[in-house]
Amino acid sequence: MERMEGTEDMEGTEAAARNDTSSPPSPAAAGIAGSSAANGTAVGNSTQGTAAVNITAAAGNSTSSNNSTSGAPTSGGGSDGTKPTTGPPARGALRRDAMILEGWNGDGTERTFTLAAHYKSLRVCTEARLLNASTTNASSSTNAAASGLFSARYVLDPGVTCYKYTVWCQGNWELYDLAADPFELNNRIQAAPARALNRLDAVLSALVHCSGASCRNPYSLLHPGGDVRSFAGTMDPRHDRMYDSLVKLSIKKCVNAYLPANEVTWTQGVGPQPFQFSAASRP
Repeated sequence: MERMEGTEDMEGTEAAARNDTSSPPSPAAAGIAGSSAANGTAVGNSTQGTAAVNITAAAGNSTSSNNSTSGAPTSGGGSDGTKPTTGPPARGALRRDAMILEGWNGDGTERTFTLAAHYKSLRVCTEARLLNASTTNASSSTNAAASGLFSARYVLDPGVTCYKYTVWCQGNWELYDLAADPFELNNRIQAAPARALNRLDAVLSALVHCSGASCRNPYSLLHPGGDVRSFAGTMDPRHDRMYDSLVKLSIKKCVNAYLPANEVTWTQGVGPQPFQFSAASRP
């Protein structure tokens, strides 16, 4: 069973698909994607996690249907000759850059523990560079990062890189650079700086139990003052202390249902809370 947040973004995805002239992945390519389980800790890693990423490839980089109609200032004037009103922030400023991918599979027993596909993944596409270039796939023809054009498989967005961060019920973590490693063959979790991992985990935690507008903008929970609206904005060193203090996501048992108490996050009131770190108290 798998749930993907952000269904309002699918209109943008469908529009992107209609304008996309690239060919769909071949069965052979799908097989390669499935092989990413070799770097995971459970058989379910690629069959659910990777497939979901491919489905939502454009969604992570498109504006939701709500944003697309409200992102630009209104034009023209009223029939009575009044001046046009100024609209919300520019469309680019409202673009959603993070979404959650999640799945539940397992019965909580030792017999199925290693095969359970209970996980939480964050897919974020950002201008911030979280990882140094890897030499593992440098000679691969699939290394899209070499061109600097693709932020993920079939996602053309120069200057942006997509990452996939996953927390498994077995207690393991994964991090993939989807521009350089679109088939998720090279787990970079050990190479990632702690400050980057702290932010990835915090944003994922904000989405695990979100509802309403906070699912579209998890940064509103992390920065209630509204001063941060993108993942790149979280990388400001002023926020290091807060992100380092937040409790990390943990899954108590591998189960086949969404049980909030089984998926512990700072959003449940555990540990320090973002509102305790006011702008004035940040270094």
